Amino acid sequence: MHNKIVKSGLIVGGLLAAISGEVLAESKKSSSQLFNAFWSPTRLGPLECRFGLLNSTTLGLPRCMQASNTAIHLQVFKDIAHANGGNRAAGLPGYQRSIDYVKSTLESAGYRVEVQPFPFTAYYPQGPGELQALVPTPTVYEWDVDFTYLSQT
Repeated sequence: MHNKIVKSGLIVGGLLAAISGEVLAESKKSSSQLFNAFWSPTRLGPLECRFGLLNSTTLGLPRCMQASNTAIHLQVFKDIAHANGGNRAAGLPGYQRSIDYVKSTLESAGYRVEVQPFPFTAYYPQGPGELQALVPTPTVYEWDVDFTYLSQT
């Protein structure tokens, strides 16, 4: 266990040293040039975002958050919504499927995930409402013309 921690520390330290070396070599440039050089997706090494060494740090994660690395997850969320009536809203089945996907994805990347329940009250209309008066004059009211749900419902 100790060897594993030491090796991990050496790998992370080596990566940070390499990044720091790049930054120091670029120090004669303006701060915006330095920022662009460091954060440029074209400057990523082949291992930086693949194995969780750098992408689990506050400095490295933004470098790995590129469209090419996130598009597959967005497509999965779209597929989950499509399979659940076009919806992933809290309280509906698509929401739970989304939680399951995020949890399994993070666990497969080596994270320990704990889903914490919290109280949430939601209301989802099941269709247009019906309203009619029986007395004194029978009247049928038209949905979305004569009445509708309140915005705070």
